[in-house]
Amino acid sequence: LFAISAVQDGKVVLNRAYGKANRDKDIDATTNTRFSIGSISKEFTGYMAGKQVREGHYRWQDKITDIFAKKGIKMSMQGDFRNRTCTLEDALTHRTGIKMYDWLLTDDREISRAEWVTKFLPLFQEEYEMRSYFYYNNWFYTLVGYLVELFGGKSFEEQVKETVFDPLGMTQTCFRVR
Repeated sequence: LFAISAVQDGKVVLNRAYGKANRDKDIDATTNTRFSIGSISKEFTGYMAGKQVREGHYRWQDKITDIFAKKGIKMSMQGDFRNRTCTLEDALTHRTGIKMYDWLLTDDREISRAEWVTKFLPLFQEEYEMRSYFYYNNWFYTLVGYLVELFGGKSFEEQVKETVFDPLGMTQTCFRVR
């Protein structure tokens, strides 16, 4: 399931959709079908964190625990070394060594970013030593999204909409299709 558009010299030269928007009801996807943003949200997370770095809220090399402490939040991860050294840069470059718990992503429960950082992250087990291996982990982008919320004063989604989507006229873009 996907849709694609190609623009050449300011003109749309390809605009097609493929697959089923709803398999159960046998509904075809169209060029107007809305898709969840999925993993592309990582680019927006990095952008929003970079914006806050430029604004002086924190630095790429700041320890995650120290950044949260600025907002009065005590957070912890498995491993003393990780707690003392894990930086914003580590979180965004998949170098934390924390095991990925994908099954939480398919659970129907809505878990807030705040709940994830304070309740679930401390339980996540180490899979690799800190910075020893590139180990893809969606949850640290959730953590950085929470930092964006804390320092931006609004939800992550609101900030991206106001900062990126609205100025670019992206009126049909959304984080989750409901």
